[in-house]
Amino acid sequence: MSKKRSSQANGAVAASVSPEQRRRMIAEAAYYRALQRGFVGGSSEDDWLRAEREINNALLQVADATFGAPTAHTAFDEQSATGSRSRRSTNV
Repeated sequence: MSKKRSSQANGAVAASVSPEQRRRMIAEAAYYRALQRGFVGGSSEDDWLRAEREINNALLQVADATFGAPTAHTAFDEQSATGSRSRRSTNV
């Protein structure tokens, strides 16, 4: 699949999830992260950033399964969980 087509596929999946739905998905995932550690240690910001990455990756996987895997896509790396917004390109 071409890079342009994979971007369109990812955009189609993103369009099927409203910004409010995505925000709720992230909030719920962040809550369950905090619950899993007993709300002790960690931080709500760290929980949110990790949940955001998790949801973004899940939405990309849905796009890949629905429209075919792209040759490459941009994903948040581990540094994004620490507040850095660096990105890396990964081959799928």
